[in-house]
Amino acid sequence: MCSNTGIGKIYIVGAGPGDPGLVTLRAVEILNSVSTIYVPRADFKKESLVLGIIKSVVKDNTVISEINYPVGGGNVFWEKEAARISVGVKNGEKAAFVTLGDPSIYSVSDYFYRYIRERIPENRIEFIPGITSVSAGAAILKTSLVSGRERLAIIPLPDNPEIIDGYIDLFDKVVIMKIGRDIDKLIEYLKSRKLEDSTGFVSRAGLQNEYFENNIGNIDSSLGGNLSVAIIDTRR
Repeated sequence: MCSNTGIGKIYIVGAGPGDPGLVTLRAVEILNSVSTIYVPRADFKKESLVLGIIKSVVKDNTVISEINYPVGGGNVFWEKEAARISVGVKNGEKAAFVTLGDPSIYSVSDYFYRYIRERIPENRIEFIPGITSVSAGAAILKTSLVSGRERLAIIPLPDNPEIIDGYIDLFDKVVIMKIGRDIDKLIEYLKSRKLEDSTGFVSRAGLQNEYFENNIGNIDSSLGGNLSVAIIDTRR
């Protein structure tokens, strides 16, 4: 275990989409150099997905602390957590906050970063990118996202799926994330636009019960849309 000596630092680390084999070499290096690893767990989950990904790549004696966070943000909660974690960093601790996928794309780490940067100098905060569920999904579907001068959009599923029309008119590929329990709404929309057979779907990429279909119209929607991406190819 690392001692709290020298200048403290907090790393915000992307753990990738789910397969421990897709945790980057840089992430493994960082995780095995810090004294404490903080892993988020949604308050309705029994276990942390992030912990399940990294536990096989970190040393047995590493201190791992789960942060049981409220879904939907919880600014007061994250402010308190940032204040708590910043104390150790100010005292010389090197720590890591680990997030699913990549910290820059729809990541829970964004809530944490908003407040930790108010307490720790920017030069003592470092982001370690991770493989995104979008990249993993494209690999599973054996499709390229874009090439040449093609255009790509990545959006959360809108409350009104008809908003997707505007993206389809402007982009060659449209990736839909944050699908959740509205998967039937998305499928109904795609069928109404005759886009279901040009839309691939991947759920839980790299995790247990990974599921994918090249035609979203063929999926079992009862499985839900959590941890899922839909990739619409508007060129087909």
